[in-house]
Amino acid sequence: RYIDLFNQQYSQQLSDKTFTRLSVTMYTDREQCQPEGRTKCNVDIFQGNDQIGGGSTATKLQDANDQLTFIVKKNQTYTLRYSDKRGPNEKKVSIKDEPVNVILYYN
Repeated sequence: RYIDLFNQQYSQQLSDKTFTRLSVTMYTDREQCQPEGRTKCNVDIFQGNDQIGGGSTATKLQDANDQLTFIVKKNQTYTLRYSDKRGPNEKKVSIKDEPVNVILYYN
């Protein structure tokens, strides 16, 4: 039931034309940018100082098409907060009209 509700809301937001997808994948390092190199990472997404979502990236054991995906408003800037080998980190992402795929590296 919850999956159906999510998919309905997801489709409705995308059909609105003011939202798009922001997908996040984390790899162990730059040399492992294939499904076997994916690793789990908790990622929180902020717009300004407000956290608007969060989740975990897929591991190598999950389907290769499985990505952490957020539905975000177009023409906005978001901050992804996560931890890598060095500790807490963040990445700013500017969204325009098209979906964005963000690649992060643990090492």
